[in-house]
Amino acid sequence: MTALRAPTGQLPERVRGRDALLARLRVLAGVPDGRVHVLAGLGGTGKSTVALRLGEEMTRLGRPAWWVPAVDAGTVTAKLLGLARDLGASPGEVSEAQNGRRDPADLLWRFLEGRRGWLLVFDNADDLTALMVDGNDVAGGAGWLRASGAGLIVVTSRIGDSQAWGRHAELHAVSWLDAVTGARVLADLAPEAGPVADAAVLSDRLGGLPLALHHAGSQLASEFAAEKTFGEYARALDERFGRLMGRGAAEDRVVVTRTWELSLDALAAGGLPEARPLLRVLSCLAPAVPISSGMLDLAVLGRMCEHGEDGAADGLAALASAGLITTSPGPAGTRPDVTVHPLVAETSRLRLDAEDPARIGGVAVALLTAAGARLGHDRPGDWPAWVQLVPHLKAVYGYMASRLADDDLAALVEVTVSATAAFVWAGSYLASQELAESGLQYAARLGVDHPAVLSLRFRVAKAYRFRGGYAEAEQEYRDVIAAETRVLGSDHSDTLATRHEIARVLADRGLYEQAEREFRDVLAARLRVLGPDQPDTLATRNAIAWVLAERGLPEQAEREYRDLLAAQLRLLGPDHPDTLATRHGIAWVLADRRLYEQAEREFRDVLAARLRVLGPDHPNTLATRHEIARVLADRGLYEQAEREFRDVLAARLRALGPDHPSTRMTQDSLATLESLLQPPC
Repeated sequence: MTALRAPTGQLPERVRGRDALLARLRVLAGVPDGRVHVLAGLGGTGKSTVALRLGEEMTRLGRPAWWVPAVDAGTVTAKLLGLARDLGASPGEVSEAQNGRRDPADLLWRFLEGRRGWLLVFDNADDLTALMVDGNDVAGGAGWLRASGAGLIVVTSRIGDSQAWGRHAELHAVSWLDAVTGARVLADLAPEAGPVADAAVLSDRLGGLPLALHHAGSQLASEFAAEKTFGEYARALDERFGRLMGRGAAEDRVVVTRTWELSLDALAAGGLPEARPLLRVLSCLAPAVPISSGMLDLAVLGRMCEHGEDGAADGLAALASAGLITTSPGPAGTRPDVTVHPLVAETSRLRLDAEDPARIGGVAVALLTAAGARLGHDRPGDWPAWVQLVPHLKAVYGYMASRLADDDLAALVEVTVSATAAFVWAGSYLASQELAESGLQYAARLGVDHPAVLSLRFRVAKAYRFRGGYAEAEQEYRDVIAAETRVLGSDHSDTLATRHEIARVLADRGLYEQAEREFRDVLAARLRVLGPDQPDTLATRNAIAWVLAERGLPEQAEREYRDLLAAQLRLLGPDHPDTLATRHGIAWVLADRRLYEQAEREFRDVLAARLRVLGPDHPNTLATRHEIARVLADRGLYEQAEREFRDVLAARLRALGPDHPSTRMTQDSLATLESLLQPPC
């Protein structure tokens, strides 16, 4: 069967990372299960390599193994009718099949069913019409692909849609390799190019894609290579990705920067042109990181499609079917999450400048904006979604900031502001600061007085304060408020928010009377501008109660706290973090009034709620635990208090670091308690 022999000359000595799949296929080759087995995945994952290795093993065992390039209907028909002739079909029968007087698939299968233990591979079956016979499609099982127990049919394809293959087919996902396995592939090809650790870094940079690994390894092994080591090659990729990945073999299917464009061409030719612009948008987001179903807003993606939302849905399905995006289950009742392979994304971005990058980037920003609009920064249940959003925020900044229109860049900054706010509410103060500072670098072109830039500077200052950097926070706040007063006016909600924060820093520094005056001025303005039931107004009332308590006016503080609590329970609910903060304040005042048992009960109720709502390591949860330890000490329960202080100290060191004021406060409390427990000399 010379015409149908598998082209094993380019097969590597070892096929890495596919042991389980090959083991399954070997079993099926010995005992066929009557199904067609489809190796499906992104172009370049090594599907054909797996099939080649299986074919080579079958040949070594003396068993028939036939290889059919499934590139078009004419090639498939010619190859399979040739096989039918070799298996015993008469020239007349073959002629009738060629001339349309006989079903060619029926002719082939008459002879295939009469033999046992063969392997038939259809390679690169990316156009399923190539496998149709007389109108019988692949899914129907009456074309070239048929269920059989006589031998094993293996198909390699980028199409991973199970419905397209029908119920007689089993799909085997062939994905990219982990960094360790990818490093071994590189080391196999270029054993002198450096240590395995450097190979693993390069493998990770290439996304573990076997095609790219083989491409890079082959270049490194060349005596004419400009880059001689894994490390040099990885660094060179950052400077000239397109040139390195496009170098080498000329055949389209094996050139890394071209292979996926062929899939997009095929989808467009099949009536799905939406796939290409959608991939361009998704490639602006973080590669190899799931894009959650909450981000895949069809109305937004529909801006890139002629048929709007319907076109976006069809385009996403086409990308998934072609293996250009991979899917994973999203929350119940939602669409799946999707992931774009790093090299697919990078290759796609190489073509942005020729395809209206500002528009593409603007749609990517709109996806983030729409996703952020559905989330609350003060809702604990939404905090994981904000964490998932951040890699995509950073990616759009890194890839697209210089290409975005000013309005889109400002919109991206506003999403960043909301994300940094969510991080503060979640107790991730350093992450909030780093994200805000990173955003400021990209937003500089908007100008220092742009409201979005001022909002980011406000978030930087707030992160400083929560991390205990009161002097830095106050300086930044005062610079921001000067600009806000000039640009937005003294009654703008952003200006009032900055005034509130300045008062809070004054209180953090122990300037309680000055802080109270400022808080009361802010409260008057917020009542006038925002109204009594707005959360920011309630937050200023909480701050006033706290300052009263710190000034040694516990009765006034308790009255303010309890009035505020009634409003928060009505407006925010019992589990809102601000409501729990007010309950914590009430317990603190009770302790200050030496009502220790009552205070402890309230603190423990607050702790139970904070553990449930915020988690055990949130700074607010640890603050309540600290106060419980303090009450235990005030009650004379020193050993219990010492144990609690030690546990809180360990947690605060882990969550806040050794220099945070809250950590030092727990250290001081523990030291004082230990001095009381020391036996007299």
